[in-house]
Parts: sequence; structure tokens; C-alpha cells
Amino acid sequence: MVIRCPACNKTGQAEARCARCGCELTELRRIAVAARVHWRMGMEALRQGVWTEALDRAGRSWAMRHSADAARLGFLAAGAAGDSVAACQWHARAEAGAEGSRTGG
Repeated sequence: MVIRCPACNKTGQAEARCARCGCELTELRRIAVAARVHWRMGMEALRQGVWTEALDRAGRSWAMRHSADAARLGFLAAGAAGDSVAACQWHARAEAGAEGSRTGG
């Protein structure tokens, strides 16, 4: 998983420390992995039709890492649950240019 250094904004960080400034990135990487786990669990809940769990997982993932994937999951789960207000909020997050991509968020 590629990380951007929070201290100097160098992208493409794959090591434990930032190549530019030496900032420790291990904990940030753990948070990103945990966010991805919540996203995957939310996607599975969405597939199974458990909308509230999918929405909860999207929120947990988003709280850890503002990824486009988490925003899309939240949008779909809220829409499926019939919560148009939440769906609009999630859509705005996705449209606002959330970091990440379809495969990296």
C-alpha cells in the first residue's frame, strides 16, 4: 500500500520511514490497512443486503482514511437503505475529490 507522508507530502511511500524527511509511517500504514478491511467488510455486507452494516463500515473506513472507495460504499449503502440525505452527503464526499482510487483507497 502506497502512503503519502503527512509531514512533507512525498507520495509513493512504501517503506517504514519517509525517504525524504524520515517521518515514521508504520502507524499510518496500519490505519490505512484497517480502513481497507472495513471497506471490504462493508462491500460484503452490501452484497448480502445488510445495508446498515455496510453503511457503518463505510463510516468506519472513512473515519480512518478519506478514500473515494469508502465514499462510494457509503453512497450505495445509504441509497439502498432509503436514506437519501445520507446518500447525498456520501455523494458529495466522493465528488469532492476524496483521496485514493478505485483500487488504492
